[in-house]
Amino acid sequence: MIRVKLAAAVLLSATLSVSAQAQIAPAIPRAEPPPPPEPAAVAPAPPVSPPAYAPPAAPPAAVVAPAAAPPVALEDLTSAVGFGIGVIPNAELAGTTGAVAIKYWISDELAVAPLLIFAYDKPRGADAGWHVRPEALLLYVPFASRWTRFEVGGGLAVDVNRPASTTNADGMSLQSDTHFRLAVPIQAGVEHFFTRWLSLGIAARADLFAYSEDGDYHEVSFTIDSTSLLGQLFFYTD
Repeated sequence: MIRVKLAAAVLLSATLSVSAQAQIAPAIPRAEPPPPPEPAAVAPAPPVSPPAYAPPAAPPAAVVAPAAAPPVALEDLTSAVGFGIGVIPNAELAGTTGAVAIKYWISDELAVAPLLIFAYDKPRGADAGWHVRPEALLLYVPFASRWTRFEVGGGLAVDVNRPASTTNADGMSLQSDTHFRLAVPIQAGVEHFFTRWLSLGIAARADLFAYSEDGDYHEVSFTIDSTSLLGQLFFYTD
């Protein structure tokens, strides 16, 4: 009995001691996490003032056109053959004499040009007259542009001419003798090509040397005064 009472007294004493400590000890507050920092205030950007002088806008880029194709030069005329017609004004520049011609290019700078001049005249009440002159020229091209060529040369010509008969005061018909002439013609001119197969040329020509025979009359002449013009139109083949 005494032990029970003793134990109860000890327990009561311990309980009172604990309660007293609890009342004496100050209450320790519970640690709270610190609040998050407030975001720093951002200053607004200052307004951008327009420049005092605004430079002009750049012009649009120029459109570059494609380069033009280079001009096409005339092809090499080696072995080309041209067939043409010619016109030679008379000495009085009244009327013309027709001619046919062939031009063969031995190389791009050298050509052989045969020419045939033919004329026929039949006055009323008189015998007919005729004129035949075959010739051959060798032409050289010292200068040439893209479509035009300057040609000079010379050759040999045979001229046979029989004038038409005439009538004297008594009404008798008089027949002239046949004229024969051997000449060395020279020529200088230009030939312009419109296309590879078509050209037009004009040249000045003269008989540098000539031997003439008219019946019993013979003459040898050396002159370049009696010049004439020759116009030609050629059609070329490949």
